[in-house]
Amino acid sequence: MDDKELNQIAHDLAFGKFLHRLFLDYKDVNLSDGQLYTLYQECYNFADLEEMINNGSAERLP
Repeated sequence: MDDKELNQIAHDLAFGKFLHRLFLDYKDVNLSDGQLYTLYQECYNFADLEEMINNGSAERLP
């Protein structure tokens, strides 16, 4: 897997994590653009995502 693919997968995972938190944790909260950006930054930890991808740390779904 090259760096471009790794970055795309990490971005997709971070965006999924962002949407998950947005829908569950902030369901009825009207967030500003700055707050949405902060939430996205909290979800995008490239080092953790890269390690998970490289180690194949996928888990079974319930």
